[in-house]
Formats: sequence, C-alpha cells, structure tokens
Amino acid sequence: MTGLALPAPDRHAATVLAPLVRLLLNVRVVVLLLVSLAAAPSTLDALGVVVLMAGTSVLPLLLWTRIGDWVLRHPSAMALDLAVSVIVLGTAGVDTPFTLYVVTTAVLAGILYARAGGVVLAILLLAGYGMAATVYLPGAPVAATLVVPALLPGGALLGAELRRLLIDRDVALRAARSGLVRAVTAEERARLAREMHDSVAKTLHGIVLSAVSLDALTRSDPERARHEAVRIRHAAEIAASETRALLSDLRADDPRRSLHEVVREELALVGETEGLETALHVVGDGELAPRARHELLQILREALCNVSRHARAQRVEVELELGCSGIRLHVRDDGEGFELPADLTVFGREGHHGLVGLRERAQLLGGELTLRSAPGQGTHLELRCPGHDVEEVPA
Repeated sequence: MTGLALPAPDRHAATVLAPLVRLLLNVRVVVLLLVSLAAAPSTLDALGVVVLMAGTSVLPLLLWTRIGDWVLRHPSAMALDLAVSVIVLGTAGVDTPFTLYVVTTAVLAGILYARAGGVVLAILLLAGYGMAATVYLPGAPVAATLVVPALLPGGALLGAELRRLLIDRDVALRAARSGLVRAVTAEERARLAREMHDSVAKTLHGIVLSAVSLDALTRSDPERARHEAVRIRHAAEIAASETRALLSDLRADDPRRSLHEVVREELALVGETEGLETALHVVGDGELAPRARHELLQILREALCNVSRHARAQRVEVELELGCSGIRLHVRDDGEGFELPADLTVFGREGHHGLVGLRERAQLLGGELTLRSAPGQGTHLELRCPGHDVEEVPA
C-alpha cells in the first residue's frame, strides 16, 4: 500500500478534513458503545475486539491535529484499521452489528485517500469479508452476504465524494478570501494615493515653487527671501508630519488585533497627548469586514483629531455598538462647540475638508453621519450604518 499512487495531499487537507474525520470517528465510538451495551461481549476474545475497535477510533480522534498530515501521506496508516476490521469479521461474524465498524472503515478510507485509495482499501476489506463469510456463510442472512459487501465500495466512494466537496469548498473560500484581500489592497492603494495627493504632494509642490523663487529673492529682496526660507522650513515640517501620520495609519490597523483594542488605544493616545479625560463604552463583540473596519477607524481618528485641535475640551467619550442590527459610533466632547452650518460643503469651500471627508467615508459604508454642535455645548458626532459588514466572533 505504500506504493499506491495517490494525489499528493494538500498542505491544508488535514485541517480541512478534520471536522469530517472527527464526526465519523465520533459516530463510530457512539455506535460501538451502544452495540457493546446491547450485546455485552461474552468471551475474552470478543472483549479484546471491542477494545481494539475503541482504540482505533478514540486515539485518532484525540491525536488528529498531530498525526493528520502523516496519515494523509501514508496510506499504510490504515493497516491497523484494516487488520482490526478483519479480526472483527473473523471473531464476531459477518451478521453482527459490529460490521458497522467495517463499513465506517471504508468511508474513512475514501475521505482520507480520495477515490483511488478508498476503492483499493475497500477491495482489501472485501477480501477479508469474503474470507470471514466462507466461515459464517451457512447461517448468515442475505443482508450479511449481499448488502454489507456492496456497502464497502459504496462507502469508500461516498467518503471520496465528501472529501471532494470539502476540498472544493476550501479552495473556493481561499479564492474568495484572496480576491477580497486583492480588492482591499487595491482600494487601500487608491486611498493612500488620494490622501498623499491631498496632503503631502500639495505641500511638497508648494515647497518646490517657493524654492525656485528663493534664489532670485536672495539677490533682489534678502529680507523677503529670509521670510520665504522660514516658510519653506515650516512647510517641510508639515510635509514630514503628514508623512509620519500616513505611516502611523498604515501601522496602527493590524487586522490581527480586535477592533475594540484598536479603538481603545486610539482613544487612550488622544487622552495622553492632550491631557483629556476619556471614556469608552462598547456594546457587542463582533468584528467588521476589512473595508468597513478601515473606514470606521478613519472616521474615529478624524473625529478625535478635531477634538484635540479645535474643541478645547476636558472630556471626550466614545460609544461603539456592533450587532446584526447595525453599527453605531458616537463621539462627543464637552468643548467649546461651534455654530453648525446647514450645509457642510461650506467647510470644503473654505478649505476645511475634514468634516466633508467624514461624510464621504460614511457614505462609503452605506451609512449616515450626524453632527450636532452649538457654542458652549460641545460637539456630538454619530455614525449609523447597516449591519451587513459585522462579522460574529466565534465563541
């Protein structure tokens, strides 16, 4: 059997097939227990057979994560199961419920070694069954002599089909996941390009224009040239700051960290740097799809940045709710507040694009952004979105 030509097992196959293998082994253990209770072994030989069957079911069940890859690479690992099956047939007979163990062995062979390996192993089981049947044939019922032998290759083919379905499903899921990663990566590149164009690129372009005129100014108007040099230095500092902010943004949102953890750190950072009292209230333990997660965190960062720059607040609170009914993010401060215009595009026309960008990001999420503020009453920013991007966290 070690020379049997089988398809090379996928490196994920042991993990993909694990639920099905465990299910079959669990069924085998339960059936074995029920049959043993219904027909208690009357001889030492029969008891030994039951112990063997239990061992070849329980041990793989407990050790599959360690031995699964090896079992898939070595069909000879089924030798013990085959041997126990033949012993079961020779000791208990072909007309006992213990033949269910033999049938599950055929199904397991199909799951582990696909159609080719499963059929070959089923043929070996049939050979053992035939030898046992010659001993018990005179008193064996028709079911034992005809039905059970037909179930062996049928079980192997069934196992092989179940294996194919699981592998195909895993391939499809990995392809979908890879496609999502590519889409998110492309969108992130486009976002970074937009933000670099709107911030760093414009600042650097201004520096270049100023530097071009600086040489002429040093000859015609030294005092103005000195002021222009100071302005260029400030612009360079702004460009460096904007670059650091973009790099920090790239590092901060590690998808392996929970959304709650990232939100908590963002709020704590603002509290430490600005000396603000902070509070976080989280409802729900879900996670967001990557695209939605990114946009929500960008909205939160921009809102907290506005608090630190303009609000002159003493306290800022963040509420985050994640559930099937939707997403809700609420950021409120006790700062000075401001007179809120009826149309936020006024801010854009005046060169303040932050609030306009917040609304655009909310629209990307399919949600709605509400802003409430008044002089002396602080500012409330609330984002509400449908819950189709919320992913439940396994318990």
